[in-house]
Amino acid sequence: MTAPLIQVRDLKVHFPVRRGLLGRPRGWVRAVDGVDFDVARGETLGVVGESGCGKSTLGRALLQLVDITHGSVRFDGQELVGLSPRRVRPLRRRMQLVFQDPFASLNPRMTVRDILSEPFVIHGLSRGAERELHGLLDVLGLPKDALERFPHEFSGGQRQRIGIARAIALRPELVVADEPLSALDVSIQAQIVNLLVELQRDRGLTYVFIAHDLKVVEYLSTRVAVMYLGRIVELAPARRLSQGARHPYTRALLSAVPVPDPTHPRTRQVLPGEPPSPMSPPGGCAFHPRCPQATERCRRESPPLYPVASGHSVACFLAEGDALGSTQASSLAGGSGVLAQPSSPG
Repeated sequence: MTAPLIQVRDLKVHFPVRRGLLGRPRGWVRAVDGVDFDVARGETLGVVGESGCGKSTLGRALLQLVDITHGSVRFDGQELVGLSPRRVRPLRRRMQLVFQDPFASLNPRMTVRDILSEPFVIHGLSRGAERELHGLLDVLGLPKDALERFPHEFSGGQRQRIGIARAIALRPELVVADEPLSALDVSIQAQIVNLLVELQRDRGLTYVFIAHDLKVVEYLSTRVAVMYLGRIVELAPARRLSQGARHPYTRALLSAVPVPDPTHPRTRQVLPGEPPSPMSPPGGCAFHPRCPQATERCRRESPPLYPVASGHSVACFLAEGDALGSTQASSLAGGSGVLAQPSSPG
């Protein structure tokens, strides 16, 4: 078996909450709070969950765009945590980000030529860039005169295509797509989804695809990680998750997916309350205040990721009896965390 392209172990990203610009931290927002997973070459890992669960922070942490509090992120076997910006910079050719908002992520003062040329200029690859730019227009289905135009002259879907073109310009291996469909109409979303599938097939891309729409994630993804309050509560192959979710939170999410058939029988699982604040997460299982199946043990202990089937892990004590072998997915994967900022809580 080939080694994973991305290996994440015990990843934590905590943001300080200060009183005043330079005041001492009076608390920490635990945006990502102990995450383990691998991403194989050529696969798509979907990441889903409610707003504020840490999805976008996780994606940016993979690319070293936020400070890592604790843990390990390996890209193609190389540890990224602790690397200086000078040493990370050459790796950025191999891992890129597609931003959520195509209206805010493109500089309105730059032409499309300038936007797409910038990656080549930054990495000293200007020679031959013109030919690559025209190739990108063809691949992304953009008009021939697009290079001399400004972002405001394009529709939302075309702007997102420009953002994707910028991300793949240097032929990266990893692309983190941070909710690239949420600002687009449904009809345009379908075009972008098909485009992402074609690019992955033609260029061998590896995706970390962050989204709210479980149906889109199921269609695009090889595997899906469900996040709640900074942690992964279920990780499974996409089809298995949709047909046999084990975590109560995942089941509630799936029950909320609209079905375009008024005769289809379904029971909506409505969760009580709101997600707790990531500044003061509850003890034990983070989901227990909203879980209809919570027990006293859930209030006292935090469940590990129990491997219940091949490639399927669930952070729920209800799955303990079905666990295969070791009780922690992190111990199956091996490796240990690398302390990055000892001043922050662990």
